[in-house]
Amino acid sequence: KHDPPYPAPGYIKVLNLESLQIESSIEVGIMPEGMLFHDNYLWVANSGESSVYKIDIQSNLVIETIEVGDGPQNLAEYNGDIYISRTFYDEDWNSSYGTSKIDFNADTPLINNYGSGTPCGGSVMVYNSNIYRSYEGGISPIDENLDIEDPW
Repeated sequence: KHDPPYPAPGYIKVLNLESLQIESSIEVGIMPEGMLFHDNYLWVANSGESSVYKIDIQSNLVIETIEVGDGPQNLAEYNGDIYISRTFYDEDWNSSYGTSKIDFNADTPLINNYGSGTPCGGSVMVYNSNIYRSYEGGISPIDENLDIEDPW
């Protein structure tokens, strides 16, 4: 259980790059962490919950909330889809990991929970035209089901 002010929503600040002044704030979910600009939208991972927000950058409005599983952290675009690394905790603060994918040709996101004890970090990335997940102090490719392909 968290002490106040948690769980409180976070904010994304809108910075005018010409004047270097903050123009406005956009309220997002709890503990916004990763952000990605893709297809003229800003995508925000709310690591204190289970959502990714899709923000219209013209209106600065959240236009969609997508449930992707607990603890979304980092975002990467690969082949037109958005991949999300996730780290989440039980009531005793034992960590578990997972990866999710927002596939724009599917009705719901693909969610794969790896469970506790999986040696993942918090990253998902594109490298050499493949999608990777941080794993055992390095990176490993993930397959179409979001399973980690063990390099060893």
